[in-house]
Amino acid sequence: MLSNQKELTVRRLLSIYWLLVWRGYVGGAVLGAAAGFVLGLAGGSPQGGAVVGGLIAIPWSFFVLQMMLRKKYLDFRIVLEVMPAPSVEVPMKLFNKALAGALVALVVLVPLVVWAISGGKMPTASADPSKITNERIYDLMTPTERADYSACFQRSTDVEQRRACWTYYSRNYRQFF
Repeated sequence: MLSNQKELTVRRLLSIYWLLVWRGYVGGAVLGAAAGFVLGLAGGSPQGGAVVGGLIAIPWSFFVLQMMLRKKYLDFRIVLEVMPAPSVEVPMKLFNKALAGALVALVVLVPLVVWAISGGKMPTASADPSKITNERIYDLMTPTERADYSACFQRSTDVEQRRACWTYYSRNYRQFF
């Protein structure tokens, strides 16, 4: 034990924890909101904003961890102590290169994720996309809506009446496609 080593009290632990929570959440919220705003301008979905926000949180957490380790608190600072057991040490230059590589990968992956979630249409095995959409809508309906639609469909005598049934009962689900 070092002579100037201090005891880990609840107050010191809360100081460290507060830095992680405060900077992690606030920074993540600001960066996530900015990404969501840009995604919204591009016509993206809320789910896409959540995915992008989650991807941005990963490199941000590394920056927050570095801030925590470098900060000089009121009456202490965190010091890494070298242990006598042999260990593999990763130089900081290598860490910075890895972090830069992660950021570049993030810049490449984010547009692909945004495309897949909000704009791009994924290829399907069926040649009739309208059939897939109708099946999806039918799957989204509640059991009561399905029963009402089936009853309306069975009462119909011609194609136009059946189309009217489908249009009426699928109206709440068209927004998803």
